[in-house]
Amino acid sequence: MSSGYKKKNFNLFWLIVCFAISPFLFLAQTERYSFHHLTTDDGLSQASNDFIYHDSQGFVWLSSIDGLNRFDGKDVKIYKSISGDSTSLLGNIITSNFFEDEFTNIWFTTYEGLHCYIRANDHFKHFRLEDQSEKVISQNYYAFYLDNKGQLWINMSVNELNKLYLFDPHSLEFQYYKESSGYRNYAIENYDGEIAQIISAVFDNTTGIEVWDLDSSNSNLYFNTAKGKF
Repeated sequence: MSSGYKKKNFNLFWLIVCFAISPFLFLAQTERYSFHHLTTDDGLSQASNDFIYHDSQGFVWLSSIDGLNRFDGKDVKIYKSISGDSTSLLGNIITSNFFEDEFTNIWFTTYEGLHCYIRANDHFKHFRLEDQSEKVISQNYYAFYLDNKGQLWINMSVNELNKLYLFDPHSLEFQYYKESSGYRNYAIENYDGEIAQIISAVFDNTTGIEVWDLDSSNSNLYFNTAKGKF
């Protein structure tokens, strides 16, 4: 018997073995995973949970229009706004952006303001700007980036004017940065992990995408429906 014939038989043997055991391997792989659907019967405050965040401590946070839900893999804990309790949740979360700081505290925004979940105390702190008459501004807060200095970049839309602010979690102060063309923003980092550009979605008669270069302070509108071209 030639060596070539033996080799063909050997390959055919292993091919048959692979076909024989592949259904069992596939079955083992499919049985390795299981799914559990969380509902209000499991403790969720509300059935619509649009935004989900998995933090560094293993908790899963699910926002809703009726409170914030924290799932630990077994139980759900609900945080809601409580009248007279300044450390309770304030407002409904309308953004998917959650940010953890160096202390594993979680920062996020609602329509009413900037908020921080203080993990050590299991409660919330709230921060809002004041206008020139020292009246609290409580509308259109949108945090979109946490930079490597620990500062939060926030877009605010007040009286149809969009402005960018920096919030320092250490000094707990807002600092005005510049006007923005759009309410929704996205930050692009350079190789050093520093913010290099901000992309803004513009919602007006010059709808388009504005790219702002922080180094040069120049911005360009890359698409304009009014002009109908890039």
